[in-house]
Amino acid sequence: MSGIEAHESSDAVWQHDLRNAVNAAALAIAAGKHLLAEGHHERAMETMDRAELALRRIAVLVEALPTASDASPGGSALV
Repeated sequence: MSGIEAHESSDAVWQHDLRNAVNAAALAIAAGKHLLAEGHHERAMETMDRAELALRRIAVLVEALPTASDASPGGSALV
């Protein structure tokens, strides 16, 4: 694998991880709202805790956002 392929691969992994965390947060929030509407407050709070963890993961991923300086010559970076 060339340096460019390795970089593109790391970008793809980063994007995949970010999408997973966003989806996890969105799903947990939607489930928590439903649980609250049904009166399941304890389960809703547990679900909100999962949403909070997903949001923390997003924050960590955003801090590690690939930048142009991370790109190999000829490669692309997310900015």
